Amino acid sequence: YAKTPFKKAVRADGPVYFRTPKTVENGIRKLSALWSKLTPKYVAANPWGQVQRPTVPKRAPVIPTEGDVSDFYSWLEAKYPGWALPRLFVEVKALSGCRLRDLCEVRSSQLDIGSCTLTILASQDKTHRERRVPLPADLVAELASVTGDVHLWGSYLADSRKHRPGSKNLSRAEFDPGLMYNAMKSIFRAFKASGGKLKSHGLRKRAITLTVLATQSVDQTAAAIGIDPATARKYYLEANVAFDGRKLLEAMASVLRPAKAPSASH
Repeated sequence: YAKTPFKKAVRADGPVYFRTPKTVENGIRKLSALWSKLTPKYVAANPWGQVQRPTVPKRAPVIPTEGDVSDFYSWLEAKYPGWALPRLFVEVKALSGCRLRDLCEVRSSQLDIGSCTLTILASQDKTHRERRVPLPADLVAELASVTGDVHLWGSYLADSRKHRPGSKNLSRAEFDPGLMYNAMKSIFRAFKASGGKLKSHGLRKRAITLTVLATQSVDQTAAAIGIDPATARKYYLEANVAFDGRKLLEAMASVLRPAKAPSASH
């Protein structure tokens, strides 16, 4: 699997590719996970646990630049002029650091207009933690004008008939969170296909990194956003942005510099 070349194109003279170590490692890991579910009822053992996996260089998390975010908003406005719902969704995601699926589950009743907060229920959060996210008053006012009767993003189904007439979901009778999840994934894919660099999960990395930059505490940030601190460090935190090492070392220079031995008297 690792050494056998393959073609993406149908034509005989199409370019030949080799699978990367990460692709091979992912394949082995998924097969091992599948076999672990089959053991011991259907298979005696998990052979994939014994297969040597390729060494994959560790890639440090990188957050999107502010230019990437700005480009996305500009592209979204040009792609869907006059349609506020997807922009509002991305703004809430960027502010809250929520996972895409978690945010799609939110109901209209969870938006508190009086206190300008959005509550993410434990049953809607992947880590089963309830969160209360403060939102700017102007954003809450815009959300209140588009919210559905049951779900916060419930107006998407009616809006999509006007703004996304080619969508496969126009025949649906009512909204469900999975519809919004697939729609936003599709919108981010379209942006990538246009040459854009912002990914949906990049907004979560950005929220965690910039909050650590402000607090200088991974633990405080993890508690606020609802994530394990170790997970935040490993997968979401761009450390060289959150912690400016040069400034820290400059401040510590007088402490870290060894003291000189006293000069010998003559």
